[in-house]
Amino acid sequence: MFSRLEHICECEGLTLATGTLDALSGCSGGDMRKAITLLQCAARLHGRHVAPASVEEAAGSVPAGAVDALLAAVYPGPGSSFDAASGAVRDLMKDGYPALQVMLQLADRLFEDEGVSDMAKAAVAARMAAADKALADGADEGMQLMDVAAAAQRALAGLPPPAPALLHV
Repeated sequence: MFSRLEHICECEGLTLATGTLDALSGCSGGDMRKAITLLQCAARLHGRHVAPASVEEAAGSVPAGAVDALLAAVYPGPGSSFDAASGAVRDLMKDGYPALQVMLQLADRLFEDEGVSDMAKAAVAARMAAADKALADGADEGMQLMDVAAAAQRALAGLPPPAPALLHV
């Protein structure tokens, strides 16, 4: 994929910043056609020098740093707390990132981490599925993302997930 994208850039007179090929590959999910489309969109948006941030913007991706801030708040450690997670979610919502996109990128990062147990991954995936359904039904994005962040925080700390709330209609 990289050699073909480099060939296209050479033919089109585009230059790529360090990490742009990785960004194209990651944002396209390995789909060559999507990578070419993202490259074209990024070049139209930002000119002949294409940087990873241009590709992420064209793809509608949440910047890695923003996802890193949420991860730092939910992984057990010195920066982890409910308040930190709440602040990270608030910042993401304030910046206008869609909750579903944040959850997808959060899932990618959590699920590829071999240090996270399968039980924790399953607990987070179940909460994400519930949040996805709630979002489809019109729920508040910030609340759903906070629910997923809190569930991830509990799961990563080895705590059981809270019992689902029973709704009486």
